[in-house]
Amino acid sequence: MPKLVCACGNYIHNLSAIPDDGFIIVHDREYEDLIETENLRTNLSAENPEEGTKEWEKIIGADAKIMNITERVYECPVCNKLMWLRNDGKTYIYELKELLV
Repeated sequence: MPKLVCACGNYIHNLSAIPDDGFIIVHDREYEDLIETENLRTNLSAENPEEGTKEWEKIIGADAKIMNITERVYECPVCNKLMWLRNDGKTYIYELKELLV
């Protein structure tokens, strides 16, 4: 079971559940490409292609493209830190700061 431990050490995100409690993010400039790719994948999947066929390979390609377009963000319910899991393999952690106006 994949898990993601918050930097505070007080919370563990369970990544096994689909969908999980995280957020999927995509750059605005890639949003239309994501929607088109998801629609293509849905249409191909509806045909229920057999493994190894040309249609099956297109589904695999669409999955890879979706994974490359999207990134994940998780919020700790204990400390409110955000963990941004980037496609480059890096994780950035953001701490909540109160904005004084």
